[in-house]
This record gives sequence, C-alpha cells and structure tokens, in this order.
Amino acid sequence: MITVFITLQACNTGSNNTIVVNSPNEKVTLELHIKNEVINYQLRWDGELMMGSSAISLLPSREFTVKNISTRSADESWNPVWGKSITIRDHFNETIIILDFFEMLK
Repeated sequence: MITVFITLQACNTGSNNTIVVNSPNEKVTLELHIKNEVINYQLRWDGELMMGSSAISLLPSREFTVKNISTRSADESWNPVWGKSITIRDHFNETIIILDFFEMLK
C-alpha cells in the first residue's frame, strides 16, 4: 500500500466524490471530481470557467481509495527580517487528501 499526501492551498470540502476548493475570498474555485480511480479537476475565477475538466495522473493504472480528507484555515501575520513589507498576511484554507493505492495483482 502506498499513501500519497496532496496539499491544496485555499480549500474546503464538498461531497463524497467531489471536493470543492475555494480561496479565502472565494474568487478562485478548484473542483476535484473522483470517479473510477481517476481524479479530474476544473478551475473557476469569479464563477467563470478558466480551465475545463482535466485528468490528474498520479500513478496510471493504479486503483486507489480516498482514505481521509481534512481541512484547516489560518489567517495570521508575520514580520520579515528584511524587505519592503513590514507585515505579511498568511491567509489560507487547506485541504489534505490522503489516498491509498493498491498493488495490482499480476
């Protein structure tokens, strides 16, 4: 069994076979659709489709299941040691998708 960690910035979860990923201001939306061991995604900006449905090929011809989906959000600031900015805002939502890949029997 192989476990793969995928981290997507600016996210929240949707239904069982669809994960909807939104930026904190909800202008950017990434939709992941999982069906028949294939993950497809599409990207929207302000509701307008920017990138049509495309497949993500992690390991071709490998069966997998979604083991876990977890989310967290943060809105923090930090001060760099040098640079033009005095304070930098770190504002995001995050989703971690854990997939289990099964060995194919020969």
